[in-house]
Amino acid sequence: MKQIISFKKELPFKTKVSDITSISLERDINVEDEGIVTGMFHITGDYKMNEGSINREEFSFELPFDITLDPRYDTKTVKADIEDFYYDIVDNDTLKVNIDLFIEAEYLPEPIKEDIKEKEEIAEVREEPEIVDILPEEEVKEEPKFEEVEVVDIPVEDREEVSNDLFSNLDDTETYVTYYVYIVKEDDNIDKILNKYGITKEELEDYNDITDIKVGDKLIIPKCNEK
Repeated sequence: MKQIISFKKELPFKTKVSDITSISLERDINVEDEGIVTGMFHITGDYKMNEGSINREEFSFELPFDITLDPRYDTKTVKADIEDFYYDIVDNDTLKVNIDLFIEAEYLPEPIKEDIKEKEEIAEVREEPEIVDILPEEEVKEEPKFEEVEVVDIPVEDREEVSNDLFSNLDDTETYVTYYVYIVKEDDNIDKILNKYGITKEELEDYNDITDIKVGDKLIIPKCNEK
């Protein structure tokens, strides 16, 4: 079983925002024996209030989550990690985030019974996960729980402030480009990734060493902003 669970939330800034200058996503994920996946998303970065300003304001949000697994799954085989993360600025004062979390697990073996007349039908996992809201840091006072991290728009001069070192090989002559950070999965190959994002092999090689990609590797997928 593999399921993608999407978390969406609008997070208010303290002031107006002209431009996000850096942003990063970290996560803490724990799988408990009772079949519960708990954790916390940490979103940090800084921004400029005015277009011509050199001063930057820092921001930080902590978003908790709590997912109860079906009891038919073997908790010892559960794997959970971030599948995708992207964001947008709404009304110049709100950060709208979308975090896709994938959860993978194996079914427990069915018990052996001599006289089984009927077997219960196992429902398939829904293809469209239920969307669950997350509370921003200032509202998390009573530890709410939910039943159900990298795209960055960064100018060249600010790339060294991003916590992830994936962007260290980019050409300093570039200005603003959107970069999708893609995590390689088991059934992936170069052609599949190229078709998914509509880029050429040469464009992918400009940002990555693709001579020997493997599961878990992170690839930078460039995409020019539309004007």
